[in-house]
Amino acid sequence: MKYLLFFLSLCLLQSDNYTIKLVSITSKNRMDYAPRKLKDGIVFTSSPILHEPKAGESKLYFSKIINGEQLSKPIKIKVKKYHGLELGVMDILPSTNELFVTINDPFDEGSNDKMISLGLCTGIMEGSSIKNLAIVSFCKPGVMYCHPTISDDGKVLIFSSNAEKKDIQIFQSTRSTLDSDWSAPEPIEELAIKGNCFFPNLINDSLLVFSSSMEGGKGGLDIYTSKKIAGKWSKPENWAELNSESDDSSLEMIDEKSGYLSSSRDGSFDKLYYFRLGE
Repeated sequence: MKYLLFFLSLCLLQSDNYTIKLVSITSKNRMDYAPRKLKDGIVFTSSPILHEPKAGESKLYFSKIINGEQLSKPIKIKVKKYHGLELGVMDILPSTNELFVTINDPFDEGSNDKMISLGLCTGIMEGSSIKNLAIVSFCKPGVMYCHPTISDDGKVLIFSSNAEKKDIQIFQSTRSTLDSDWSAPEPIEELAIKGNCFFPNLINDSLLVFSSSMEGGKGGLDIYTSKKIAGKWSKPENWAELNSESDDSSLEMIDEKSGYLSSSRDGSFDKLYYFRLGE
């Protein structure tokens, strides 16, 4: 079990009583987003607030969870081989420390192009370092692959991509064993919508949380959920109680009642928020 039992996730979705607070490490000089649970803390992506962002400015950091919104001082995660991370969303398979991370310009290091290409890389997490980084085999130049999430058994990789059309949709790839190669990516048909989809996150392999700009939301990016029932993903539902009129994204659960998300709901830029289901 990765985070929580399926029936507990259903209870959480049905509640309308939440506490939402800024985390303690919030800074006016950077934007923080894409939290993912790692051991006794969270890994997240942090970018300096720049008028003209540069490739490689985004980095991965780790903070221990002290108590809810209270997090320890962030520690930068070292990444060997590549010059930098952009949208460095990552997920990790705890049983092997194998990780998957979004890398900018994986096919052309040091490119000065204004358009930053994104690809998925795999590696091994050792302490506060990522080692043996390599491009996932199915990635191709000119296609965007980002925001990976891995199943509990390590055999299903779900991510965002524009591989088939202009809109960024949710795709998946599979492998038969942990040593096998990945299959060609295919879109998840049940989640094909009009609008972009970002930051998919598998919770206990039975709940998929993602963010989308589809019609009918509160505004900007909204957080949506889809439940896996009899092998099929259900129609996405808006997690209205957690969404705002601004961008809300990259939700992560840390237990059956609480978690973290990214939001620009204060009118500025993405920041990390802690949320908890009320008693």
